[in-house]
Amino acid sequence: MATHANWLLDSYVYGFALQEASLPFDTADEFADMAEDVFLSQLPPDEFPYLNESAAVLVAAGFDPAEEFIFGLNLVLAALEPLRVPT
Repeated sequence: MATHANWLLDSYVYGFALQEASLPFDTADEFADMAEDVFLSQLPPDEFPYLNESAAVLVAAGFDPAEEFIFGLNLVLAALEPLRVPT
C-alpha cells in the first residue's frame, strides 16, 4: 500500500508542477484576463456548454492554481487515510 500511495502522491505533485510550469499566467487576475480574451471566445456556449460554464465559474471564483493544488492534495490524502495501516 505504501508504494501505491507514494506513486500516487508523486504523480499528483509532478503532474501539478508540469502543468503549473506551462501555464501562461501567474495570478488569478491574469487568468481572468486570459480566460475572457482567449478561452471563453473559443468555447461558444451553444457548442461547448459545460466547458464554457466551467471556465466562467473558474473566472468568477478567482481561480488560483496554488489553491487548487492544496485542495487536490487534501483530497488525495483523505482518500489514502482509510487505507493506512498503523505501524
